[in-house]
Order: sequence, then structure tokens, then C-alpha cells
Amino acid sequence: TAKKIIIYIACVFLALLTAFAVVAAIIHNLRLKTIYLSDDNASSSSFFSSKSQIIEPIISQPDFLNISEETVSDIKIDQVKEIIESVKPTNDNIIKVSKITINAIGLKKHSIKLPVKYLAQNPELPTGCEITALTTVLNYYGFNVSKSVMAANYLPKSTEFPANFWDVFLGDPTKSTGFGCYAKPIVDAANKYFKDNNADFIAVDRSGSQFESLLAEVENGTPVLIWGTSYDKKEKNLREPYTTYEWTIDGKKIQWIAPEHCMVLIGYDIDRGIAIISDPQRGIVEYDLETVKARYIVLHSQCVVIKRVDTHPVINGAINGEVYYVSQKITVTDDNLYGVTVNGISYPTEFIIEGNIDKVYEIVATDSVGHDSTLKIEMRTISSVLKPIQNINEKNVTSKNESLIERIKETIDSINAENATQQELLLLDEASSRCDALIVVIKNTSAKIAYINRQMAHYLLLGVSKKDEADLKELHNDISHLISTQNLTSNERKNLQSTLNKCDEYLLKIANKG
Repeated sequence: TAKKIIIYIACVFLALLTAFAVVAAIIHNLRLKTIYLSDDNASSSSFFSSKSQIIEPIISQPDFLNISEETVSDIKIDQVKEIIESVKPTNDNIIKVSKITINAIGLKKHSIKLPVKYLAQNPELPTGCEITALTTVLNYYGFNVSKSVMAANYLPKSTEFPANFWDVFLGDPTKSTGFGCYAKPIVDAANKYFKDNNADFIAVDRSGSQFESLLAEVENGTPVLIWGTSYDKKEKNLREPYTTYEWTIDGKKIQWIAPEHCMVLIGYDIDRGIAIISDPQRGIVEYDLETVKARYIVLHSQCVVIKRVDTHPVINGAINGEVYYVSQKITVTDDNLYGVTVNGISYPTEFIIEGNIDKVYEIVATDSVGHDSTLKIEMRTISSVLKPIQNINEKNVTSKNESLIERIKETIDSINAENATQQELLLLDEASSRCDALIVVIKNTSAKIAYINRQMAHYLLLGVSKKDEADLKELHNDISHLISTQNLTSNERKNLQSTLNKCDEYLLKIANKG
């Protein structure tokens, strides 16, 4: 009847009005603080001086729309994409970014393009831009693997909700309902592939790096996976990022920034202000360089590089098998360093090992693919350097000890004391001074013997007379005193005794002549 029709139309109208009110409430409750990026290009001691200060976005949603641990049971994995896409960019949730300038200081080349071959994510992986970007780089390094194999066999995924897109790919990249992931799952996928194929390569999460340092990587022949946003054909630019829903996983709140997209930075032209990108959705394309930098920063400055690992970690500061006496500074360098241990205890990449102690140090540095380097040194006390002459002093040192003392002196003087403690420096100085004092006694004794021999040679050649008597008596006293010391070798003592006897003969001869 007409009455029933009118009532039905009124109910439909009321339902529509209620739905509209709910949507309006949702939009009203989505509030966002803008990310402001300061353009501070003042020079500094660092390689790249550009700095960015980020104020994290904050979003508020109605309780009944918040994906929480309590409401998660009502959400299926395929619904996540729909839930996220239900939030559209508005003036309230778009992350507005100030101009981001490029600091090219340190780049030797102002333009470069790596010979990376394009790989499309579609149609096989409609939501698999991240794993496609990784496969693009793997192919560049000569690995004959497909994006589908990487997605099926190596990409860590979760088909259960909730899950953390920082740790796994959320959903299925082969479906349009797939969600996405950040850098760590891509690093895990690459390194699992390298391990299975015994490849001397490693994927490294360089997230947090200054954007200009990524340009330096490209300059050195390394393509870089970067996170940003997808392309808008209408705007002819990378889309503006905006915040969507947040949910709680393991007690932590995570929030998705849309429209997330992973690409490969393969080149740049500073003068033209463009970045050359292998975009899994579009091909080898050119994007505005400053915009790419801005989107990269908003997406948490996420990036991944693939490195060849054909070298072992380098341990500097000491020589394997050598003996040391004072504290030494050790530094370990490796692009893909996993860890450093000293006698089995974990250490940082730069440290001081204690000196002036009887101890053996074994330093082991290991990279992320299992290559390791070992440095084994022996540390001794400074006093042990003087052990060979511990019973020698200024009263009994002889020329027989001279070469040994000089070697010890050279050892002390050659010790690298750059990182020695004040106490160690004091002990080194005392040890060196002791050697100097012993050498002085030896030199003085040798000088006295040489003087006596010269004088006696003079008398032997010219003879003696009454006028030489006083000098001979003084010489006799010098010889007698020298013989009475312990600073002579047996041969020196024997020769001086003979010289003393000769001196007695000369004095007797003078006395007999009257």
C-alpha cells in the first residue's frame, strides 16, 4: 500500500543519513600533526651535512574503528587492505612536507645511471613492489631468480592478523588484497636466498641513512632499494603520503602510511634535479629528486643495499703474533660486521686492550656471512723487558753487556705508546733511563781504558824520564782504581793488569836513574 511504501522510503532515508553521520564522524576524528622537515645545510665535519628534524605524526580514530587486540578477531587478513584504503587523503591527514634541498657536497659525479634492467611487479605480484624491487637488484648482480620464486620461497609473510609489517609482509603479494612490508622482511628474504645459494653477498638494512649517502652508494655502483609513495598520473608526481589506521601488536602501536611503495634508486642528475628510478609499477623513470628525498624521509628513511662480501673483517692496531707491553687501541672495520669478541667476550668495534699485564688476547671479528678474522697477541709487563738485565747495575755492568742493553733500549723506544696510560708512560721512561745509565757507565769505562792505552803507547814510543814521574803515578792510580771495580771484562782486567805492571817498571826505572 502507499502507506507501507512511504514508511519503507523513510527507513531507507534514515539509514543513509545515519551512515553519512558515521563517515563524517570518522573524518572529523582523523587528526594529524604535520611533519616539518628543516632545511639545514650548514657545513659540518660529517661527509653530508644536511639535517632533518622529524615530528612524528599523531592520528586519532574513533574507538570502534581502531584495530586493537580486542577487535582483531573480527578482522580477516584480506580485509586489512580494504580497511586501510577506506581512509582517503584529506587536508587533515596528508603529511605536508616543506621543501627538501639536495646537498651534493662529497659527490664526485653529478650524474650517473646504473645499467639496471627493469622488472615489473604486474601481473604476477599486484602488491609485491618490495620483493620485485629486491629481485631487480638481485638480477643486476647476476642472480638468475624470478620475483615469483622470491615471493613464494623467501619473503617472510603472515596470512594471520594482526601482524607487524615491520617484520613480515602482511598478506599475499600475489593478491590485490595484499598489504606490504618495510625493510627488514626484504633483508631477511635476500639473506635467506644468499645462504641457500652459498653466495658471498649480504643484504644490509641502511634505514635511517641520509638521502645523500644513498646517492653516494649509487655513484659507487650500488643500486639502493628505497621506500616512498606510488606515482600519481594526474599530478605527474609521487603522491603525497597520508596516515591511516593504527593497530596494536605485541603491545606496540604501529601505523600505516599510504600509499607506500618500494622502488630502486639506480641513478641521478644533480644539475637537472632528477632521480632515476626503477619503479616496479612503471619502468625506468625519472622523478623529481627533492620529492624522492621528501617521500623517503616520511617513510621512515627506509633503504636496503646489497653488498658483495669477498673480504674478511680488518683488525687494526696490532700485528698477529706480536708481543706488546702497553695499552693498544684496536679498531675493526667491515661493511657487514656482525660482531667482535675478545677472549670470547663481546666488544665494540673500537676499544683499548689493557697493557702492562701478562695476558694473551685473542680478538675475533665476524661478518654477517660468517667470514672471520683473528688477531692473537701477547701482552707482557713493562718490567719483563728488563728481565735479561735484572741482575746488572751500574756497579757491575761491563762492555760485554753493551749489545744486550742496547737491544733492550731499542725495544723500549720502539714501543707504540700512543694509547699508553700515564702509569705505563712513567714505567717506560724509568726503564729507558735505566738502560741509558748502564750504557753511560760502559762508555765511560771504555773511554778510561782508551786513555790509559794511549798514554802507555806514548811512553813506550818515546821512553820515560824524571819529568814523567808525576803523570805516571797518576796513571798508576787510575789503573789501580779501574781494576778494583767490577766494570771490566776478564780480558780488559787482564790487559789493564799488564799495563799496571808496565807502569810499575817505568816508575822503578825513573827511581833508579835518580
